[in-house]
Amino acid sequence: PALDAFLIALAPDLDGRTSRLFGYLNNDISQRRPTLGQLQMAVQPHLPAIDTGLLGLLDQALLSHGLITVSATADQPLSSRTVQIPPYILDLCQSFLGKYELRDTHLSWERLYLPGPAKSALRSGLLRELSSRTGAYRRLVLLEGSTGSGRRAAALAAAEELALPVFYCNLAELRRGNEELVERELHRVFLCARLMRGLVLVRSDGMLKGKEALVQLLWSLQDKHDLPCLLLVYPDEFDHLTMPVRFVRIAPPALRPENRRSLWVDVMSRHKLPVSDANLDDISTRYALTPGRIEEVGAELSIRRARSARTSLQIDDVRTALRDITTHKLRDMATFVEPEGRLEDLVLPENTSERLEEIIFRLRYRFKVLDSWRFGRRGSPGQGVAVMFSGPSGTGKT
Repeated sequence: PALDAFLIALAPDLDGRTSRLFGYLNNDISQRRPTLGQLQMAVQPHLPAIDTGLLGLLDQALLSHGLITVSATADQPLSSRTVQIPPYILDLCQSFLGKYELRDTHLSWERLYLPGPAKSALRSGLLRELSSRTGAYRRLVLLEGSTGSGRRAAALAAAEELALPVFYCNLAELRRGNEELVERELHRVFLCARLMRGLVLVRSDGMLKGKEALVQLLWSLQDKHDLPCLLLVYPDEFDHLTMPVRFVRIAPPALRPENRRSLWVDVMSRHKLPVSDANLDDISTRYALTPGRIEEVGAELSIRRARSARTSLQIDDVRTALRDITTHKLRDMATFVEPEGRLEDLVLPENTSERLEEIIFRLRYRFKVLDSWRFGRRGSPGQGVAVMFSGPSGTGKT
């Protein structure tokens, strides 16, 4: 009965003949939509009288979920009030639900190159929140981290394991619109996820900071539809939240050099980019990139290689591509300096030359010593290289 009632309410928006029919039934050519009483009579025509219990059914199945709305004219009996389909529901009915669904959800945990124990903890935490918690036990799940840190990939891997379709909303893309547009899109995404029994994935990345009304809306929508909701947020985004909202923080771990190397191997293989093992070692230790940035650099290198005569990628190729991608972000933070000389051009005492060679070897062979030989697991977490050049002006420090 609820489906029949919904289709009757929908009909005037899809078929002009139906709208004229309701104008005739209402004895008012301008009133071209059905009334609540007409819906009741249409879905239970065999009864001698209108079943008031049907009002409860329509409320539970349609009204409470926003699938239909009833005009709020105070001087009209309830049965005479007109029924309408909200605009965003009409949009869904005229299009295909799949346009709101992420299609790249086929991502396995093996494609997340994270440290083993940390990846296992991340996986178990996400699966517990998505599958075990329902109803009053649900919480908003905050996947915290920077852009490209693997939060979205972890969410998709968990959804793939649980066979959940993922419905995505990027709040940053909606920032150009008004608050009403954001609310409408959130209602739409949650409804799609409910109809398809899926997962809602919302990218905030700073958009929800200080927007307690939007957080409250997300919380109420999750509670209303009883759906799992993952939010991609920056680490400090919910620090000053004052409203009573249940949430849990989960953060993908930072990549270690051996994890970055595995990801580089995968990216280079998919883009058919030849690179030596030595250069892979160097790239993995030299650049502490996020998974998203490694994918971005790999795509850039693939485009550039079509115009290059080199048979194998060099470290300079990666440096140039990375610099071109990030220049606009770093313009006000640092100045790139092109070296004017080479090491062999310097006239230095023997002990100073030896120290410089030690620095170079430490950088060049970090991966082999710390990761391949596993010395990095025995020492302190600070395994970078910091060098202080001291001396008066003009002695060659620069």
